[in-house]
Amino acid sequence: MTEAEWLACGDPEPMLEFLRGWASDRKLRLFAVACCRKAWAWLAGHEKFAVIAVEEYAEGNGRIPLTDTFRHNSLVCAVCSPNALSAAYRTAVNASAAVATTAKGYAPQADPEEWRVADAAETQGQSALMRCIFGNPFRPVAADPRWLTSPVLDLARAMYDGRDFGPMTVLADALEEAGCGEPDVLAHCRGDGPHARGCWVVDLVVGKT
Repeated sequence: MTEAEWLACGDPEPMLEFLRGWASDRKLRLFAVACCRKAWAWLAGHEKFAVIAVEEYAEGNGRIPLTDTFRHNSLVCAVCSPNALSAAYRTAVNASAAVATTAKGYAPQADPEEWRVADAAETQGQSALMRCIFGNPFRPVAADPRWLTSPVLDLARAMYDGRDFGPMTVLADALEEAGCGEPDVLAHCRGDGPHARGCWVVDLVVGKT
């Protein structure tokens, strides 16, 4: 995969394959979680509980409870083994697109073309989440300690903890004021998103990988 292909790709599966052996387990799990949160409104209660448990596990805040409910949950099975990228995609990622697409009223048996268009829109959104979480692997950025002022750190930690990325443009201003002139960092903060926990800029600031 080239840099141009990464930036334009609308299918997360080849992007995941490209990251094989490079991406951290935490990032891979958070990507699967972000995809499921994209379909949050249409998940059942036990599915939401599973997503939350996996997110906590990814962040090192506990273990996934292996109750009978969780043993048979496809999301948990996938993200517990993040190196099995194709399996993770087929279960957590692909399933979340199907859930969202179906819930929006599209059914493959009713109108295959309408389903294809709706499903493509979901996978496009997942690809955008890939770029939010993993950034541009062809242009890695290291944080300059001078950027990490109290206003920058406080804002990034609040967004991370609260999972509220509305103030991303404010973070861009704070970083710029602290001396950050890195175009990829500022462009991501000021872009249209989407953003999710694991966002590469926020992780860069708070020191997570």
